[in-house]
Amino acid sequence: MSKKAIFVLIIVLILIVSPILAQPNSNGDIEILLEKVNRLENIIEGTIDLTTFRLNIIMILAGFIATAAGLGLAIYGYFNINRADKIVEEKIENKLLEYKTELSGEFVKTQEAVQKMIAGYQCQSQNDIDNAILLYKKAVEILPTVYNGYTSLGYAYLQKKDIAQALLAFNEAKKIFPDRIESYNDLARVHAILGNKEECIENIERMAQMDKGSKSFLVDDQQITNVIDIDTINNIYDKS
Repeated sequence: MSKKAIFVLIIVLILIVSPILAQPNSNGDIEILLEKVNRLENIIEGTIDLTTFRLNIIMILAGFIATAAGLGLAIYGYFNINRADKIVEEKIENKLLEYKTELSGEFVKTQEAVQKMIAGYQCQSQNDIDNAILLYKKAVEILPTVYNGYTSLGYAYLQKKDIAQALLAFNEAKKIFPDRIESYNDLARVHAILGNKEECIENIERMAQMDKGSKSFLVDDQQITNVIDIDTINNIYDKS
């Protein structure tokens, strides 16, 4: 049999198989397919080797199945990639919304805390120390990291001669801002007022480690030099 005839038979087989593979709704479709293939075999029986023909059928069917499977996976992947993109976009939008809400809340708290601090400064400048303390306390309750919150509270207590409360406030300032040299300077001064020489020296040593130029803060501070002499301060800075 010529190659042209074999090609025609394969085309006929494709026309038979394609509609059923495209919409395989039931077992009946498969039976119809087999019946049509048998009829085709009867037509060509005696013309070409049936074994060769059946192998060609198997190869064609395998090719169709592989193609259909590949298309199915491609479509599945396409829709899943699109869905994944949408999920990522939704998550980004949700995170941005959360971030905006958080920033808005922080901005409001900062504004409230700063307003309390300004009002506290005004009261303290008018020697209304009790109200200044109340305002500073409200400020750090709203936002513990508000600028100079605990430091101003500590100095208000110092002005009121409540040294114990001043010490607590300065310690809080140090916890929140451990890298600020002013926190250790304030603590050195309070410990000097309380007569705590060792604690005063510890804070001076920390100041010397952070910045050798901070010695000028101490030598001009009479409350500190009344307890720690200038020679001791110079020795601490020379050793650091």
